[in-house]
Amino acid sequence: MKPIPALLSLVMVTACSDATLSPAPPPPPPETFTAHVTWCTGLEPAWVAFQDSSGAWTQALPAASNGQVGFSHTFFSNHGAIAEAFEPGGGVTVVGVLYGTPQELESRGVTTPRYCSAGNNTLQGSVAGLTGTDFAEVWGGFFVQSLVLDNAGFALQGVAAGPRDFVATRVARVTEGDSLAGIILRRGISVPNGGTLPVFDFSSAEAFQPEAHQLSLGGLDITGAVVTTRFITSSLDLPMSLRFSQHGGTTLSYPAIPESRLLAGDLQVVTGQTHVAASLIVESDYFRAPLDRTLDMGGPIVAPEISTVATTPTLRVRTRFGPQSEYDRQTSITYQQGQTEASEFTRTLETDVLPMLRKQPGFKDEITFVASDRDEAIAISLWDKKESAEAYSRETYPMVLQKLQRLVEGTPQVESYEVSNSTFHKIAAAQSQSARS
Repeated sequence: MKPIPALLSLVMVTACSDATLSPAPPPPPPETFTAHVTWCTGLEPAWVAFQDSSGAWTQALPAASNGQVGFSHTFFSNHGAIAEAFEPGGGVTVVGVLYGTPQELESRGVTTPRYCSAGNNTLQGSVAGLTGTDFAEVWGGFFVQSLVLDNAGFALQGVAAGPRDFVATRVARVTEGDSLAGIILRRGISVPNGGTLPVFDFSSAEAFQPEAHQLSLGGLDITGAVVTTRFITSSLDLPMSLRFSQHGGTTLSYPAIPESRLLAGDLQVVTGQTHVAASLIVESDYFRAPLDRTLDMGGPIVAPEISTVATTPTLRVRTRFGPQSEYDRQTSITYQQGQTEASEFTRTLETDVLPMLRKQPGFKDEITFVASDRDEAIAISLWDKKESAEAYSRETYPMVLQKLQRLVEGTPQVESYEVSNSTFHKIAAAQSQSARS
């Protein structure tokens, strides 16, 4: 029986020797992903940088090819960020930062036909079937539009070549405001440069009525809002509701294309916009079938903390954002070096004055002209009737002056006029009252 332990001992030593001589396999190399973010030429940012995980920011240089400008970066982790700076002019710089996976960061670029398919063709056309003070808008591309009054002819400039969708909308002027009263939708029409489109006749069977549905806004203490709708196809994107209409309350009506008129890939969008405190809250819902809908608006935005890191050799600003639990992770900062009283005046109008005006009965629009070199400004408010303008001057204008008193020297001069004509607001005769200050 004695040889058995010896044999067991030998086996154990051999096993230990094998473990010592076999090296552990090397760890697999990290997976990499090269993100390519591309813009159409002319739309690209002035500066782009990437961040891999929480590492240092690395500037990327542009590479142009086939009418596009791209920026690339290789990531060694599964999350990072892209920052880009745009310079739209006027001393303004817009900086945007997006966090996400490397694949998600590629969505930051802009190469869609909406922004990249400018055309050179000019098409002629005419409209019929308008009555009274009706007017029409004709669309032949993403930014190709013509306003038509009194059943007149029109020219669409900048139309891209090839089959296009065309939409004509008839707008009726009624007591409570402008109303969408008819739609003509044509698909895949190809007309050569200089050609003529068939007449858009709103009294013909080609025209149809939009569907009207209710939009309820919830989630905030809302006293007034603006609602707009859009219609999107492969070759156009147009507003279906009037962009200057002001609405009160939290249940509003919106127009839309009937689902039976849609093709595969068509989309519609309804957007609610309101002011809460100093926050502009905008919520959009993409859909196909028009239905009564509800938009739950987010809460007031948590203001960022902005501090100056350095002033030489260039200005460096640090922004710290608090948690925005109801919103996504993209944030933009707009700043202007050399802040002027004119820019501060514009900001005060946008954040303090316009929210008050939008709550006033009969308010239609506010137009402001600023001459920065002379420190002068002219503000024109448009109202539905004389009584509304007088009520504003009597009840609300003193509060507006209080908001602007630190930016305005002396007492502004206030004058009242009756609007005679306006092509921008589709006014062909004296129909509105304006206050000029």
